[in-house]
Amino acid sequence: MIVFKVKNIKKVILASMFWPVTISSITSNYLFLLIPFFSKLDLSNKRKFTEVSFFIFFLIASWLLGIIWFAEAGYILRGSASSLAIILPFTLLLFILPFNLSMIKRSIVIVCFIYSLLVIFHVVYSLNIPFFYADGAKSLLQPFVPDWPQRYIILLGIALHLLLHKLKTKVSLFGLLCFMVISYAFFMSFTRTAYLSLIISMMYYLVPLKPRFNRKALKYLLISTLVLILIFIYDYYNRQLSLQIFDKILNKFVEALGAFNEGTGEKSVSERFQTWKEILRFTFVNNPISGTGGIGAGVLKSQNMIDIPNNSAHSQYFDIFLRFGILGLVFFFYFFKRVFLFFGKEIKACIIFILLFSITHETLKLTYVMLFFILMINLSYDRKNTAVEL
Repeated sequence: MIVFKVKNIKKVILASMFWPVTISSITSNYLFLLIPFFSKLDLSNKRKFTEVSFFIFFLIASWLLGIIWFAEAGYILRGSASSLAIILPFTLLLFILPFNLSMIKRSIVIVCFIYSLLVIFHVVYSLNIPFFYADGAKSLLQPFVPDWPQRYIILLGIALHLLLHKLKTKVSLFGLLCFMVISYAFFMSFTRTAYLSLIISMMYYLVPLKPRFNRKALKYLLISTLVLILIFIYDYYNRQLSLQIFDKILNKFVEALGAFNEGTGEKSVSERFQTWKEILRFTFVNNPISGTGGIGAGVLKSQNMIDIPNNSAHSQYFDIFLRFGILGLVFFFYFFKRVFLFFGKEIKACIIFILLFSITHETLKLTYVMLFFILMINLSYDRKNTAVEL
């Protein structure tokens, strides 16, 4: 009985860590940083300790280099805060995290269910709008629902994947209710990138669990890609063919993807590509290896160092590249690869959803997404004690 109560307390604590808390439009639920205070260092897994420590060392080195190259007080303050927002969550991996996979999944589903009920309540009671008026609810719900509509939807998408996998093996009334309620909130966000990411990631369930790869062809593809990147970088500094090609490709993508935007017509897509191009220019010129040391696009824009329409990178990949350079991207993709290869289709589909959504939105900067990522990384190092569901 006592064990049961302790488990329930853990679930409540974990669920509270996934709830969106926003301060000045910044997602700021850092309750998970309290975990080390009721845990202890995990020295049993030498590989995890070594790899995570090395990554943290790189983040600290990138941050210090950023201070040297961008010595103004504003850069130091904002850059340090951004770096700490990445460094501190990864330090959790150095400790024994008291949450198993089942507990994590249930906590996410429950908190997303409550969040979705909040959406329904405000649609019916506060706004009194048509029940499926998604286009209007996208903006009308913002004053009432935290991190609405393009932030918390990431966790809603993860919850839908977890529920879908569960319903494949065991159909329950509560599971169906959760799936319907969360699906409704997901739909009402009217975020078309999220729609597309969810559809593609759910299609992964139709793919064989262990597809056969031609390793030789894959090796040549990776080598060719690396060579092309190096040629692009060399040519970029000379302001020659690569920049012209990039501009032409950019214009084609703007035309092709005009229908899949989150704003008004082609403007939203065009602004994203303009932002990405500026981030490429700035990072390649200054420090493509380790980036700015945590300084984001908003700070650089406020100092007139980059010319972008908004204060966001509008892509998790470009945000990481700007802040921590090519090495930062390599580290993050390594951890994504660890998680993807370790788990079965359920978590794999969640990772695909996050990776797709990250193309046009910043995702890991959101504390609840980072928490999910950190917990999955931690479990990926613990084969002995983790029940992986295929």
